[in-house]
Amino acid sequence: MKKQIFKNYFQFFRLVEGMSQQEAAFHLGIDRSYIPYIERGLMRPGKELVGRICALFRCGPDDIFPGLAVDSKQREQNRRDEDGQMG
Repeated sequence: MKKQIFKNYFQFFRLVEGMSQQEAAFHLGIDRSYIPYIERGLMRPGKELVGRICALFRCGPDDIFPGLAVDSKQREQNRRDEDGQMG
């Protein structure tokens, strides 16, 4: 069994909107089979898809994917730190 890699509220937002997985996938332009992986936190959507999800549910990235922006900022800081050590 795969382990959750990140917490999200995709399913909550989808259900509040009264949307099926099929409808959400259609509006997002992705295959329906991808939706359960997002909902269970088994796959992290890319930046472009996060933007489409936020537009669909009229929310910000931190509302639906808490910590995602922090993770991105931390990765960027780590990359800068590594670049500084190389020079």
